[in-house]
Amino acid sequence: MIGITGTNGKTTTSFMIKHILESNGYTCSLFGTIQNMINGEVCDSKNTTPGSLVLQRLLSESKDEIVIMEVSSHGLSQFRIEGITFDICLFTNLDHEHLDYHDTMEDYFQTKLLLFDYLRENGHAIVNTDNQWGKKLVGKLHDKKIVVHTLGQSESNQFQILDLNIKCATLVHVAEEEEMVELSSPMIGVHNMYNTIMAYITAKLLGIKKEFISQAVKRFKGVKGRFEMVSLHNQATVIVDYAHTADAIYHCLTTAKKFGAKRIIHIFGFRGDRDESKRQGIIKVSTELSDQFILTVDDLNTVPLNEMMGILNKLNNDYGNNKGIVLPDRTEAIKWAIENSEQGDWIIITGKGHELYKQSFRVPSHTDKETVLYIENEEKRSSM
Repeated sequence: MIGITGTNGKTTTSFMIKHILESNGYTCSLFGTIQNMINGEVCDSKNTTPGSLVLQRLLSESKDEIVIMEVSSHGLSQFRIEGITFDICLFTNLDHEHLDYHDTMEDYFQTKLLLFDYLRENGHAIVNTDNQWGKKLVGKLHDKKIVVHTLGQSESNQFQILDLNIKCATLVHVAEEEEMVELSSPMIGVHNMYNTIMAYITAKLLGIKKEFISQAVKRFKGVKGRFEMVSLHNQATVIVDYAHTADAIYHCLTTAKKFGAKRIIHIFGFRGDRDESKRQGIIKVSTELSDQFILTVDDLNTVPLNEMMGILNKLNNDYGNNKGIVLPDRTEAIKWAIENSEQGDWIIITGKGHELYKQSFRVPSHTDKETVLYIENEEKRSSM
């Protein structure tokens, strides 16, 4: 049993672990945000961590050797994983999120910490220490006499990251037990290198040889809605990503800069009835790193469109620094960005990733990637 918690990176890390293990002969179940997979079959996922009854049913049906599970703070606080004992638990990071559910970041952290109470005796924890919450977690785990494997840029880590600021951010060197390990991933971006290293450590703990892990990582095809790249006929680049925290969006936009984006056009929105306290921070990051941003609708939920329009316009007026425009129809926002893009531009669409639209928009599509492909095909036809 492998449990992964944290704000960002859970899904990509879980899919990468599954890929590495299956490439080396293991069978794996996976429970997470995008889908659940057991016995080689895929079924829909309604929650990042299934409810306890659904989860126990899936576990009882699984004949796989290894189960990889994304464990959310909601799942932990609602006791969805009661009765489960984990062999390995991972902590990716913690960022401003879900404060409509948790009162404070400290409360959010304490909830995430609960996962490690489910570790079996002599189980292993893997922690990213390149954030303050990871460092704090390591201290807590040491107090509980839990075996901890740390990764980060400091020399104090068992897995020290040596060259994370390289331009391409697709290749990283890790110092491990006085030996240097090279990992090359097809997923670009510094944030994805952290995910790669966490998956590497997990596979190593399960006894897979370093060279076999490295070979499997090179063949990883990525995850739906996680930094998915589409090249347009005008030689602009579109990225579709699930990022919906300031930190995750920072990594998306800085990755585009590292890869030489001529201009960055950022499309993002907010969800009605969800954590309002993170909105200013997200706009601040986009204002600093993008050349142009478009505020649009993620999900209205119970908020009327005219009320959401008022919220978006006020946020843009207060924090947009003359870089933002507001287009509430998400598909129209994507269309505007594509039509106004040029060779070398990067269009970054964040917030929805793989998720289906909950509203009907002007373009007859169901996801951000579908919208991009539909508009791109229309653009190609009109230019013929």
